[in-house]
Amino acid sequence: MRIISYNIKKGGRGRASAIASVLTAHQPDVVVLQEATDPTIVKDIAQQAEFPHCASGEGYSVAFLSKTEPTLVKWHAVRGIRSPFLEIHLQDSNLRIFGVHLTAFLVNRLERKRAHEIRSLLEVVGDDPSHVLIGDFNTIINSEDSQFRKMPLWLRLMIMANGGIRPRALQLLLDAGYVDIFRHFNANNAGFTLPTPDPNTRLDYAFVLGEFISRMTACRAIRTPDEVNIASDHYPLLLEMT
Repeated sequence: MRIISYNIKKGGRGRASAIASVLTAHQPDVVVLQEATDPTIVKDIAQQAEFPHCASGEGYSVAFLSKTEPTLVKWHAVRGIRSPFLEIHLQDSNLRIFGVHLTAFLVNRLERKRAHEIRSLLEVVGDDPSHVLIGDFNTIINSEDSQFRKMPLWLRLMIMANGGIRPRALQLLLDAGYVDIFRHFNANNAGFTLPTPDPNTRLDYAFVLGEFISRMTACRAIRTPDEVNIASDHYPLLLEMT
């Protein structure tokens, strides 16, 4: 199975064809979209990329496309959470996929809110280990996941004015036994996912519990085809599993 996580930037308006070209080039079975706030555009992408199944909600950030009919599509709206989590179950699979889009802006002032979102996500997921958490987490695990000096001046000033970068939220997942799948397969690859075409930060992640990592076979940021550089400000994250 191939799963792509893709933040399509401001609903994907005006870029549906480019987004669809990227997806077609990599032939995923499932796509989890973030900033997919316009159901009309989500349907357009699904049609162009030949996904027979899709689901989105007006104003919701997280949506999905699939080659296989889902048996469950549910948005979990939790009090105090910026964007509801999307839970997807597919036919003939015991895998649960949770699409995530946490509070934006990589500043310390908002890290406490993202930590609350992570705790809420863990409550929603429950005890069944057969699941993947994937999406735009809008934070980093440690300093190796970003290059501060390459960021635009306005962003560096905003970060400094709001307490700097002090990543803590994703540590909650690691403490709960989750594995950063990209780093598991790419110990020496930065894997930055934005901004295109010259990325400096990794905000897009996929996690599984340690006992489930044996089913994962690869994880990487997508850099092809050329349309990927104009389709969004994020590069997609591709996860492959058995």
